[in-house]
Order: sequence, then structure tokens, then C-alpha cells
Amino acid sequence: MGFNERQLVFNNASIIKAKRAEKERKREKAIRKAEQEAKEDDDWRERLAQHRFKPQEDVPFGSWQSPFSSDLVTASIELQEIAIDRTQSQTRLYWLQRQYFDAAAYSPLNKERDAMSRDPFYRGSVFSVDLDADGSASEPVEWTRAPYKVQTNVHSTQLHDYWAIRNMGGSISGHDGCLYFATKHNLYCADQPGSTEYLSLALGPNWRFAEPTIAHGAVYCIHEVVSLKSADKGKPPQNRLVRLCPNRTERKQAADRFQYTYPELLVISDDADFYASPQISPDGRTLVWMQWSHPNMPWQATEIWSINLDVQSGTPLTATKRKILGDGKTCYMQPRWSPNGSLYVIADTSDWWNIYEVDIANAKLNRNVARMHAEIGAPMWRLGSFAQSYDFDPRSTKMAFEADGKLHILNLSESSKTIQIHTGYARHRSVYFGNNSDIYCIASGPTKPQCLIRYSLATENVTIIVEADNGMKHLAERRGIDWSRYMSAPEHLSISVEEGKEPNDFFTGFYYSPKNDDYAPLTGQYPPLIIYLHDGPTDQKTDEFDSRIFYFTSRGFAWFSINYRGSSGYGRSYRDNLNGHWGRYEVEDAITAAKYLAKKNMCDPSSIFLFGESAGGFSAMRAACAKDIFRGAMIHYGYCDLVSLHKRANFGQESKQVGMLKDADKFRAHYWSRLGGEYDLEACTTLKALSPLTIKDEIACPIGIIYGLDDKMSRGGCHDYDEIWKCAREKGYLTTMLEFYDEGHGFQKPANQRLSLDGTYAYFCKLLEINATLADEGHGFQKPANQRLSLDGTYAYFCKLLEINATVKCGRGDGDPKERVSLLKSPLCILAYS
Repeated sequence: MGFNERQLVFNNASIIKAKRAEKERKREKAIRKAEQEAKEDDDWRERLAQHRFKPQEDVPFGSWQSPFSSDLVTASIELQEIAIDRTQSQTRLYWLQRQYFDAAAYSPLNKERDAMSRDPFYRGSVFSVDLDADGSASEPVEWTRAPYKVQTNVHSTQLHDYWAIRNMGGSISGHDGCLYFATKHNLYCADQPGSTEYLSLALGPNWRFAEPTIAHGAVYCIHEVVSLKSADKGKPPQNRLVRLCPNRTERKQAADRFQYTYPELLVISDDADFYASPQISPDGRTLVWMQWSHPNMPWQATEIWSINLDVQSGTPLTATKRKILGDGKTCYMQPRWSPNGSLYVIADTSDWWNIYEVDIANAKLNRNVARMHAEIGAPMWRLGSFAQSYDFDPRSTKMAFEADGKLHILNLSESSKTIQIHTGYARHRSVYFGNNSDIYCIASGPTKPQCLIRYSLATENVTIIVEADNGMKHLAERRGIDWSRYMSAPEHLSISVEEGKEPNDFFTGFYYSPKNDDYAPLTGQYPPLIIYLHDGPTDQKTDEFDSRIFYFTSRGFAWFSINYRGSSGYGRSYRDNLNGHWGRYEVEDAITAAKYLAKKNMCDPSSIFLFGESAGGFSAMRAACAKDIFRGAMIHYGYCDLVSLHKRANFGQESKQVGMLKDADKFRAHYWSRLGGEYDLEACTTLKALSPLTIKDEIACPIGIIYGLDDKMSRGGCHDYDEIWKCAREKGYLTTMLEFYDEGHGFQKPANQRLSLDGTYAYFCKLLEINATLADEGHGFQKPANQRLSLDGTYAYFCKLLEINATVKCGRGDGDPKERVSLLKSPLCILAYS
């Protein structure tokens, strides 16, 4: 045996030995983890048993021990959208779910998956079931395994990649037994589940795809492209409606990968700024879509267009392109064809989003088929079936739709009334009919986690196909937790604003009282209150299941989700209220809500807190300037410099890649200025006056801030939050701030989500001067995150006593230019100090 051969054998033996050692380390780690989980489960059962028969009466609000740990909250799986393939005799139902690493570990759907293939942050994955004629479903099958991440980046940038992560709508479609799905820069066709190499339909540098619709053997979809050419420097992304032919894609095997030759994309329309909802008529002759242009958002002024298709090839006939609906002030959305070829659309001409039949020949709305003072649909922050609010039965003239989250059915051939369907759930979306005339949708309730359900019109029975939060439920069942003992049912409140505050004289919200059957409230005491301001801000907080709320209410806090004037869900005039009044109306409403709930003895008037994220964080910072109202405020990645936000959205920053603006946000380029009532887009005088950074000297209560160092949206510079934090600290307020070096706008890592949640609770308890109950460790810290936190916290505490700054490396290491030394203001779960 020669030297080279001996060296090869030695190398192979070393590799095998290393693999065996690694396998053994993983096995030992899994054993230790199982032992620790078993110990934690036993501890929880023992704690629950102590209070099962006699609730404790000597524990103040806010200090109640709760089984709703931050682990439990972050172990959930979120259903994003569904898609129905009705082209075959057996209906196939697809759904896209966003799952975290922790959720994959707990979920029965993923119990056999190799742990090394899981994404450590998040991943959009597609599952499916086949539906029999009687509605029974097969076992769920996963179609897109790692490394595929199903999502659409249309309308997102590096500035707003948060939306691409959270809002995956418009990513999937099913046709003729195949799944079509989008990733960050690609569009794929999958003819079987579980493959590691799917047919790529189109790929380009900084190309993005959404809402694939299949007909005539072609894919009609939304295409967004950011040009890298030097001649296009400074230009925003281009959105267009295109057609591509998968059967013209050539794929050849080359070494260990495939090489593709793609056909040229056929552009159908590119004269608008944005496109959505391409829909092809049942006879294949007409394509309709929704479009809008600046300065409008998709819930303000939109248009419906159409173009005829060649009946044989499906090629668009350019000369037939025309506008059907659009008057410059009405919002038209979700165009859909009925089985008999009639076109329907949702419009807000009556001040409410209702469904109308369209007179295509005369290009006008015909009749309102379901007139009601309720919203059918929601602002189109997300594309695709996430926003789909109605569908038609392919075998009859029935139509199903959701209004204010409630499921309804209507027979279009009769002058019958709309009938509400009672499924046992409060909220429904992504509504579809199957070939068997059953209704499929995503449903949730105030105390019922999100799930995919089937409603049988014949038997009126509800069948759960998949529970999105089954990872959370599985963990709860392991610990013997009865959820009903710790979940508070919301109360819907409509509160009048102060006299003279026109044009709308009310706002609404959902109030959750504290609930934990292990404890009895102390006589004469009222609970501390958290007022939550939702993000958007053109959005709403509904009463659907939210485990974060129960995290706080089961510990003794009351919670109020406020839908301030300008929120969606209450008609066009209510929704438009915030235009020109952002930073004012929601602040006034938060103050009014605090006074109202205190007057009704629904909270302790001296223990009212603000909590906001993103746009809600901006509003909470402004509301924190109100004197003698709030005990404190917690801000998660809130906007603090609106001038920088507006300029980045419009102009961005020059990237290393020639011509690309890495931060420009075309989708929201005019959104902030319209909300703030800004007319001088150069000086931005109004936006500057509204910015929390400008009014930081007016902060009137303690304030905590948690954000990511990669967040280019919330802050204009690295030190914006530092200035606000220092200003509050100089006033003598108990203030804290936590930075995540590896997060952007929105926290994606489960460990950081847990830390931010526990930190928020611990900070509120610190301000209330009560003990925080964070019982996720025993004698000795087992979790790496808690070990790091305890070490950093000890060091920070000693530095505080020495009156010196504590410094910790919070960069990425390895010479990363983003590495920086950060002042450790306070690990929130260990200590909080001013």
C-alpha cells in the first residue's frame, strides 16, 4: 500500500471517528435535554397540584405563578394561507405554515425530521392533505423540506424584510396535482412532496414572485425586480404582471446540480406601481387583476383591469386591455369569478367593504350581494389567499364569505338572506370551497388556537384538519396543564372619546381581565393594566387567540387591546381617521382608555402601562409624554425618527451593488407622510415634530426599549434609542434597554422572543415593586440563554456598584464589520436599574 493510499485510509478513519464522536455527543445532549424536560414537567405538575383545590389568597396581582411560560408562547406554529387544487376528482388542500425551530421540535407533524435540517430561526413550509368525497382527509404530507423557505419578498426590502418573514401570503398555488411556490428570488413547480430538487420556473438577481395562477399550461403571476444596472441607479423596484411557460424551461444535469435555461417572461402589464389578485375566468378567456399606484395604499384608491386571452394558447391580447373599475377614491379588491363566469369584487362604496357583482360590459358595479355594516376583508398588507374573504361553490350557486371574522353563506340564485354559520370559532379567513361543497378555512377563537377546519354544509359538522398550535398544545399536555384555568375571555368595549373630538366619537378594544384559578384576588385590590397599541398602524387587534395575552393575564395583569381611531375593521371613514392625525388620535384614545377603565374599577389607576411594537411602539412613546397617567411603557422596535423613516423609504442608501437601493421601500413610500399630514416632503417639518426623538424631553414616565441592532426601520442612526434612554434616565426614571445584535425589525429567534417577553414582564414588575415569577429554572441554570444572561447580569451589577460602564461584545465576531462594543444597559430578566 502506497503512502497516498495509507493517507486516504487514515483520513477516512479519522472522519468516521469524528462522525461517531459527534453522534455520541448529540445522543448525550438529547439525553440530558430529555432528563431536564422530564424534571421541568414534574416540577410543573407539583406546582399545579398545590393550588388545585384551594386558591392562594395572599399573592398580589402581577406575581401569580403561571404555566404560560415564554417557552410555551414561542412553541407555536402559525398558519399563513391555504390553497385548493380542484382540477382533479380528489380535492387537494395545501397550507403554508410558518414554524420556528422550537415549534418543529414539539410538533407531531415534524417528529421524524432530522434536527440538523431545521432552520434555527424560521421557515415557511407547505403541507397538504387529500380530501375524499365524504370530506375525510389523508395524513398530512410535507412538500417543501429544507433548504426551501417558502415566502414571497414582493413589497419587501432589506428595510422591511420583517414583512417578508411574517407575511408570507401569495406564495403558493395548486393545479393539476402540482404545487407552485415562491421563495426569496425564485418560483418552483413541485410534482411530488419531499424532494430536494424542484423544477425552477424563473430565476433572476433580485427577482421576486407572488400569487402564481395557472391556466393554459402557463403561470400568470406578479413579478417584482430591482435593477442592478448602473443606468437604473436610484430607481425603485419595478412591479408587473407577467406570464411564463414552465414547459419551455430546459433543465440539464451538470455535475452535482441542474443547469436551467429559462424562457423570456411575457409582460402583461407594467404601467401601474403595484399589482395583486390575478384571476382567470372559468372559460380561460379573460384575466382580471387589481392594481394601484402612488400615493395610494391598497386600501385607499385601487383599480380593477382585464385583458382577453387567446382561447388556445392563453397569450394575452394586448389590444383588449382595459380598466373595468376605478374612480380614484374607492378601494376595489379581491376580484373573483363565479362558476358561471360572473365577476365579483369587494368595494367600500357604502363605507364598508361589501361584495358586489360587476357589470363588465358597462364597467361598473352592479348589486351589493351581501349588504351589511361589517367589513368583508381587511387591508391588503399580505397578498394571496391570506386575504381571501370569499369563494364560490363549484357545484352550486352558493357563496361563502367572512364578515368581521364571522363565517356566512349566501345562495346567489335566490333572494335569500345571509346566514351566519356557527363553527365554534370567532375568526375565519382564507375561505375556500372544495369539490365536495364543504367549506375550508383558517379559524381561531379567543381561547382556541389557530386551526384549519372543514365545515360540512350537509351535516353542519366541523372537522379540525390540523391545529397550528399543536406544538404548544403538546407541551401543555406534557405538563398536565388545563388551559381553561388560565385563559381569560375578552370583553368588547366601545368607548366614547372626549367631547369635541370629531369626526368619530368612539374607539373600540378588547379587555381581558386577569384569570388564574390557582389564585384568588386580594379584597379591595384592582389589577395593573397593560394597554397594547397594535402595529400597522392601518390594522386592528382582533379577539383571535394570542398566547402572549394569556402570559400576562394569567400572572395577574389586565390587558386592553385598543383599536384606536384609524384602525381597520370599522368602515372606511373610521379607517381614514388617522390620515393627518397619526401620533395624535391614538395617543388621545390610549389616555381616554386609561381613564375610562380606571373609572370603571377595571384596573388600578396608579398601575397602567403602555406596550407597543413597530408603529404601536411609536404611539406608545408619544403617549408616554402624558403626565400622571401611565406607570411605565415598554417599546419593542418602535419608530423613533419619522424623518429618517420617510427618507429611507423613498431614497434608501446606496448599496455596494451598483444601482441598488438597499433600504428603499416602494410599497410605503408615501404612507408615512400621508399619515402624518406632511406636505413638505423635503423639510419634513411635521414628521420631525411627531418623532419621539424630537419630544424625548417630554417623556413623563419610565420607559423600556428592546430592539435589534440590524433594524434599519425603527431608528435613523445607531444612537437614536440611546438618546431617548439617556433622556429618561436623566429625569430619574427607572429605565432599561436591551439590544439584540442579530435581530432586525421584529424578533425572529425564539430565544430572543422569550427574552423580550420575560423582560417586558420583569420590567413591569420592577416598576410595581413586586416579585416577577419566571419559573423556567430550578436549582442551577440549565438553559444556555439563562446561563449567559445570569453571567452578563452579574457582571453588569458589579459594574453598576462600581459606577463604571459594563461592556460586552455583541457583534457577530470573525472580523464582521458590524461587530461593536455595546453598553449593557440591563439584562431585563435579572435586573433593571436607572
